[in-house]
Amino acid sequence: MPGERVQRQIDRLLDEAERAIARSEWPTVRSKANDVLRLDAENADALGYLAAADKAPALAHASQVKPLAASDGAVCWYSRFQRVPGGGPCPAVMCW
Repeated sequence: MPGERVQRQIDRLLDEAERAIARSEWPTVRSKANDVLRLDAENADALGYLAAADKAPALAHASQVKPLAASDGAVCWYSRFQRVPGGGPCPAVMCW
């Protein structure tokens, strides 16, 4: 069991990872989870965040891709970069 000071650092890093998840910044999630695991190799939250980040490899480079305008059709990451007709909503989570 980590000491109080180490636990505060773990909590801070997990909070940062959680905010990165909300922004779909998977490389940051991976980095923060690995930082936690350096302090507590069996931390269940960090292991879960790392597993989630590893499932999102296509999203790691999403910030480098310029999205299409809605009138041109939305980019749908989970449909392997297929256009959604008319820019309509996609049933997947990560689309714009």
